Amino acid sequence: MNRNEFIQALAIELRNPEKQLSKTPIVLFFCFGFFAMGLEIYLKPIQGLEFNSKTLFPITSFIAASFLLFFYTRPGDNIQFGLLFVAAILVTRFAYLGYFLDVHLLMSPKFWSLNHIFCPTHILYYSVPSFILITAWLKYRCSTNPYSAIFIGGVASAGLSEIILNLFCAASSAQHLMIWHFIPWIIPIAMGLVFARRLTAW
Repeated sequence: MNRNEFIQALAIELRNPEKQLSKTPIVLFFCFGFFAMGLEIYLKPIQGLEFNSKTLFPITSFIAASFLLFFYTRPGDNIQFGLLFVAAILVTRFAYLGYFLDVHLLMSPKFWSLNHIFCPTHILYYSVPSFILITAWLKYRCSTNPYSAIFIGGVASAGLSEIILNLFCAASSAQHLMIWHFIPWIIPIAMGLVFARRLTAW
């Protein structure tokens, strides 16, 4: 028996029956995410908006993170390559938005008005329940990479929340997306990393 097989056997042995979780909730989470993506792609032309990087980056993040959560969070799984891939998507988006950022508009008092609070607050509203579901899934999976798994879970929940938000928010400027859509991703991800071991403890 190699190391990974031993870890998997140990995880099965240590699993508490009370921690057992049906795959149904997490499958419904993924299905809802793909439904929201399809709805957004369908509604964009109706709203008179084009399908662009605003939509593409959250969708890519959600798909990549969800795939890794479903297939690479078992005990002994090497999720590091997936972590690097997801991190590369985030860095690419940050660099892309930074390139088109208009610093002069950031200095405008209108940009910092309370009207924009709708976006970050809804990122949090939508990401919290999905993140709770993901942490329950990771606890059930007995992941041996809690910090990597929680980070990817935070990206999946934040990606889903922005997909939903984009159904209501028509703003597409780089500075709006950077400040009010993308930076709020830090909150669920950071909170998850702080409590990663406690949230995913067997």
